[in-house]
Amino acid sequence: MRYKRINYLNNILALCFAMAVVGSVFAVEDDNNKKINEYENSPAVQPNLSWVDGVHGNITGKVDSVARRVDEFFAGEESLEDNNKSYVRWRVSEAIIEGDGWADTSDIKFRIDLPTAEKRFRLVIENSPEDADPEWEQNQPDKTESDSTEKEGFSVGLQSIRELAAHWSIKSKIGVKLRSGLDPFVKSTLKRRWALGENWSMPYRFSLSYFHDEGFSANNSLSFERKLEKKLFLRVKTEVEWDEDLDKMEALQTVSVYKRLTKKSGMEYVLGVDYQSASHTVVNNYFMSADYRKLVHKDWLYIDIIPQLGFAREDDYQSKLSLTLRLEVFFQKEPKMRL
Repeated sequence: MRYKRINYLNNILALCFAMAVVGSVFAVEDDNNKKINEYENSPAVQPNLSWVDGVHGNITGKVDSVARRVDEFFAGEESLEDNNKSYVRWRVSEAIIEGDGWADTSDIKFRIDLPTAEKRFRLVIENSPEDADPEWEQNQPDKTESDSTEKEGFSVGLQSIRELAAHWSIKSKIGVKLRSGLDPFVKSTLKRRWALGENWSMPYRFSLSYFHDEGFSANNSLSFERKLEKKLFLRVKTEVEWDEDLDKMEALQTVSVYKRLTKKSGMEYVLGVDYQSASHTVVNNYFMSADYRKLVHKDWLYIDIIPQLGFAREDDYQSKLSLTLRLEVFFQKEPKMRL
């Protein structure tokens, strides 16, 4: 027992040290941005960056072209007048986990958005739900490789978004999931944000879906958000998910503080607990993490450095450190900032 306490303390101190180092190193990066820009624009570096930009632009153009050709098949020349939101996100990610070594968490996500295929609907082809919560997936200790393999595949569906009365919006989608076979589905997501005085806001999301192979599932998400100062943001979030096929309810509660370091970088500190309820409530994991994220080139290349300390049920709640290094590339026309 004494050894476990010492191990907990050592890991907590190691995580705090890693968070402090990451925060202190990158908090002063604004002073170096001018030097970095000068380096990127120097004659010695520019030819290499031009080659990289050329490859990226070529792939991005093909992604946009494929989406427009499919859309033009349904909508004719009208599709050329609309901007679509099609993209491919390529994530190269490696995590070193205490006691387990290296783990490859790389993946590719794509979304082919066809804005004019129908007047009231959008035809969407994707391999991952648009509103999937990466924080939820990252901190699910019960997710095994076999679980993720079973959920692989992509979906084709018609999607509509409507604004309802009193600031409500609803997104509906009907389509087919392609896995080992065809799995028809229907899904609706209801959203609203309340303003609580001058400083607080409360976003809410409820999602209900039905898949022929897995049955019903529902997801409830409620957050309390506050801007603490100009570059500091607080979020307290509770998310509850029910799955008929698994016959259990899972919940994730987090408290996070996001700090904008520069125009192209930010740091998010997260403290959370993940638990499930079937015949009785069981805590799956306690965790704390820091996520440093930076846009390193133009508007499409990001890096993440994420130290994390977890206390998972499958490890008898013994502390386990991990460090994730991630590179993200977006292939998209007119991409938005993702910090």
